[in-house]
Amino acid sequence: MATDNIGLQSISFDVVNTANTETVLTTPTINNPTGKWSFTVGNWTGWSTGAEVTVKVKDKAGNEDSKILTVEFDTKIPSISEVDLNGESLSANAWYNTQVIPIVVKATDTGSRISSVQYATLKATETNTTIAESKWTSLLSKTEGYTGSATFEDIGQNQKLFIRVTDNAGNVAYYKENNAATLINIDTEAPSVIPYTDNTFSTNGQGEGSISISGTARDAHSGLKNVTVTVEGLDSYSQTVTSFTGTGAEKTWTATIPVSNFENSTSGSYIIYAKATDNAGISNSQVSVGTISVDTKRPTITISSPAADAKVGPADLIITGTA
Repeated sequence: MATDNIGLQSISFDVVNTANTETVLTTPTINNPTGKWSFTVGNWTGWSTGAEVTVKVKDKAGNEDSKILTVEFDTKIPSISEVDLNGESLSANAWYNTQVIPIVVKATDTGSRISSVQYATLKATETNTTIAESKWTSLLSKTEGYTGSATFEDIGQNQKLFIRVTDNAGNVAYYKENNAATLINIDTEAPSVIPYTDNTFSTNGQGEGSISISGTARDAHSGLKNVTVTVEGLDSYSQTVTSFTGTGAEKTWTATIPVSNFENSTSGSYIIYAKATDNAGISNSQVSVGTISVDTKRPTITISSPAADAKVGPADLIITGTA
């Protein structure tokens, strides 16, 4: 705005390239301005550092005044140094067990400073040629970085995550070149272990033998990571199986239980349990997959006849007793 008690005659502008003072833009003069005015600077493409704008005003009595405005250019995009999902560094094709994942973005800008840090998500089946502005969600600036929770609409493989950082000059940086998607995988369903009732075993807890038990587990999305086998009341035993046979979602597992684990156990029935964990970190509740019958009592035998130290003929020898 410019004012004068008897009226303004003109406003003129000098725009000089601060990196090369010989470069000056040709600018118009505004004649007979009244109060508010505006001026659009011409094309200063190629000016690397900024410009010095001198605004000159003259009133109808010939009095003059001027103001100098220094404009610094920012043509550098911000820098994204790190992105964490669920407390760990973002890794393509990683598995997550929730559709709402904590996100932290660390970014800096040495020029005009950061204006916003945003993320967007798309389903695996959606194309990302153009992401609607309504899909972008801003993160909050905190000590540890720009934080929030990334929400995904679907589960399964190849869910799409995008991140962009914009500075106050309008420069935009993307986490991946050309705003390509980072693909992540989401599995919110627990795996399952097929229960068995006919897996029955017997042991006396002696010797170096072992009991081999097999079963089936299933996970439809991220796949099986391991199956943990335990025995009720037997704290000394636990085996985590990580090798499976079979194709597709359903796999067969095998565990070995050394009988020496029962050496000091009391006689009775012990239930075998199995629990599966998938690659997204989700576990099912343990399932009964068999029973071990432990008998640590020695059998007893009683000889009824002949009596001890009896003398009999070989043809007449008949031994009777109970056991």
